[in-house]
Amino acid sequence: LTFTLSENNNMEGTIPSEISSLIYLEIWAMEQGRLRSTIPSTISSLANLLLLDLDFNLLTGTLPSELFTLTNLRQLDLNNNTLSGPIDGIENLVNLQFLQLHQNRFTGTIPTAMDQLLDLNTFTSYDTKLGGAPDSLCKNTAINGGQLKVLTTECPCTCCTNSCPAG
Repeated sequence: LTFTLSENNNMEGTIPSEISSLIYLEIWAMEQGRLRSTIPSTISSLANLLLLDLDFNLLTGTLPSELFTLTNLRQLDLNNNTLSGPIDGIENLVNLQFLQLHQNRFTGTIPTAMDQLLDLNTFTSYDTKLGGAPDSLCKNTAINGGQLKVLTTECPCTCCTNSCPAG
């Protein structure tokens, strides 16, 4: 199995630990469901994963550090859940092009090392408690010659492509 797509799936329950046995999985999209779970640490078994889309579920807990070992990941879409904690380590996802974390309960700050994600073209983290984009990330915006075309964070954000939503 190399992909699983299920949008508006109304699937309920937890993410099964057996997901880690799908070592050839490249696309895992189970968005707009009713998954009530944490992201399992066994996700590190999915080294071939290119796309992870679990938005609009009921996911809780922090992002496991094992998630940040998935260096082939190009799209990470976790918006509209109740995930919490810091996002430290996200800069290790060196091939990331699309990152949506908005409307969660993340805390801390956006790592300044995210400026090393040179292929990142979309990043949203508004309606969290992460604060605004660090100035180091601004150099990657399209207006400054970088790839980052969509940047929406909390205020203050001196280089956001969309107005930072009032929190």
